[in-house]
Amino acid sequence: MVDIVRFCRSRKDGRRCTRHLDHLGLHRHRAVMWADATADPPTCPGSGAVAAPAEPSPDGYPHGRGLCRECSRLIPIETGRLASHDSSDAGESPEETMWRREWLNTHGW
Repeated sequence: MVDIVRFCRSRKDGRRCTRHLDHLGLHRHRAVMWADATADPPTCPGSGAVAAPAEPSPDGYPHGRGLCRECSRLIPIETGRLASHDSSDAGESPEETMWRREWLNTHGW
C-alpha cells in the first residue's frame, strides 16, 4: 500500500493549509497565511446539505453514505441530508482513505 501523506487540517476562507500535519507556526496556502485564531471553524459547510446515497462499488462501499461536495468525504445521511461533520477526520484510517480515493477515481468527483 502507498503511504498517505497527512496534511494540516486547518482552513481559511475554504483554502486548505498545505503544510504537513502538526507543523509549527502559521498556516499557509500559496501566498495566504493565517493563525489558528482566524481559521475557519472545523465544521464543514456541507453539513446538512440535501444528499442521496452515493453509487456503491461492487463491494458495497460507501455503504449508503453520501458525497459531501464541500470536503469530498463520504458522510452518513440523516433524513435526506448529510450529517453534521468536520471538514476532515483526524481519526480516519488509512484503509478508509484508500477506499475513498478508489471510489472517487472510479465514480468521479
